[in-house]
Amino acid sequence: MLKEKAEIKGFTLIEVVAVLIVLSILAAVAVTVMGNDSARLAAQTEALKANIRYSQALSMTTGRCWGIRMNETNGRYWIFNCDDPANCPWDSNRVCPPGMECDGLSRFRMGEDFGVSLSFPGEGNSRTLSFDDFGRPFWDSSTEALQTLLASDLTLTLTDSPNSTSIIIRAETGFVP
Repeated sequence: MLKEKAEIKGFTLIEVVAVLIVLSILAAVAVTVMGNDSARLAAQTEALKANIRYSQALSMTTGRCWGIRMNETNGRYWIFNCDDPANCPWDSNRVCPPGMECDGLSRFRMGEDFGVSLSFPGEGNSRTLSFDDFGRPFWDSSTEALQTLLASDLTLTLTDSPNSTSIIIRAETGFVP
């Protein structure tokens, strides 16, 4: 006579492991999808910091005026250089930041392409951050370079609504923490 199997209630180990694997994959996807805005803002902040440092390094190694020109209205900025800082036109020697795609005028379109806005102190919607051959920072109106030595720390604010972050440029040294 055959023995009847006792009815076992519960899940097998394979079933439990399969459910745990599916749940971990779903959790990993949910974590990466959440917080996209803050990741985009962090990436744009680090990119601008790197470009500020790059401009400063170029000024110190080449002995020429290098800097970043910024437009608050459309969130565009670009790296520039010029030989005569007292006469450095707004459109002079534009350079696309390394590793970035720019429009036809070598401007990085942070605001239009990434939804990140840039704001800074001072009158007008365009400003110039430039560095001399010692790496000292200057903060000027749109058409000038190396005219006004940065007397106090400068704060640039990047916003990707509702998040915002700041970049601080130290006076005298141009250090960007």
